[in-house]
Amino acid sequence: MRHPKNRGPRLLASLLVTTSLAACGTTATPAEPSPTATPHGYVPGATEAAEPRPRLVVADSGSGEVRALDLLTEDVVELGKVEPPRAVHTDGRFAYLATSSGVHVVDGGAWTVDHGDHRHYYHADPAMVGAVRIGPVDDVHGADWGTTLSGPDGPTAVLDRAVLDDGTVPEPVSVEAGPGVPVGDGLVFVVDGSVEVRDLDGELLAEPDTRCIDPGDATAVRSDVAMVSCADGAVIVSEDDGQYRAEHVPHPEGATEVAGEFAHRRGSAVLAAAAGESGVWVLDTAESAWNLLDIGPTVATTAVGADGPVLALDPEGVLRAFDAETGEELAETSLFEDAVEQDTPPVIEVDAERAYVNEAATQTVYEIDYRDGLRVARTFELDIAPTHLVETGR
Repeated sequence: MRHPKNRGPRLLASLLVTTSLAACGTTATPAEPSPTATPHGYVPGATEAAEPRPRLVVADSGSGEVRALDLLTEDVVELGKVEPPRAVHTDGRFAYLATSSGVHVVDGGAWTVDHGDHRHYYHADPAMVGAVRIGPVDDVHGADWGTTLSGPDGPTAVLDRAVLDDGTVPEPVSVEAGPGVPVGDGLVFVVDGSVEVRDLDGELLAEPDTRCIDPGDATAVRSDVAMVSCADGAVIVSEDDGQYRAEHVPHPEGATEVAGEFAHRRGSAVLAAAAGESGVWVLDTAESAWNLLDIGPTVATTAVGADGPVLALDPEGVLRAFDAETGEELAETSLFEDAVEQDTPPVIEVDAERAYVNEAATQTVYEIDYRDGLRVARTFELDIAPTHLVETGR
């Protein structure tokens, strides 16, 4: 039985025609402010704002067309065309469109610089930056010092973030230990089942007495915390003042469900991943605790954080919110008119206020207020199929 629709106003996102290059582009930039007026984290060409200026970068896996949607103005910028992307990742500012030959880097044109007790928010024109031809890329992770790119068997390529911030794709540095995920000033690897932390030269920084059997998805949870899923649980690696600690967190006794790809709100400690046909795995990396939500099969899921729900989209296109600890269903709303197309599965991008769900078949992106009963706050209709979606600027 279909559920009642919970629809917000439908908005046809206005399309701004901009000049862009399909492989590598630059944009005109205003004069750089004087040194005395330059705020922390400033990048030439950027404007500082009092609040975030988030944008969605969407890509069509069929045509290769890429767009940037400004969530404040609702304007859409054409960014050009690339090889058909297999996936899209983000480090908070840049989007990385993974193809069979490497990645195309897109500057989302919005980012946040966190100084602990305060934050700076910047925005500039979104643009294509360039491409990195290193072969198939499955994982992308961001750190203050760089972005890591890796395929299923490694090695890990590292892009210098400072060079990216200047609008140029740097020559990648290769670390041969395998697929790695950043934590602190190092990279976490699993080598023959043993967890290691190495620097960008491949030198060993730490070798905790921790094992990870059959490593799966990895996540840079925060700048000082990384997670690697294992067949029997997960390993959480943390860094404090240059010291690294690893902890193996086993699945609850009797659990057999394998965790899929993890997702979470950027900067939060709670992760969520599909658990086969059973439901959703929830991993609280701050509490080192697993929880299995027995909610049935899902096609997309994510966790808002310690004080927020877990969101899950089922195969019929119904979005539901659950309490991360008890599994209690908190709200639901039917988003899709038809069942989810399995060849173009959606994602759920989430920030501190809203969630975004893409429906490629109808060229639509839904904005969801997950704190208000999953109310559909806005509906964006695009001129391409938003097969892939990431949010930048938070």
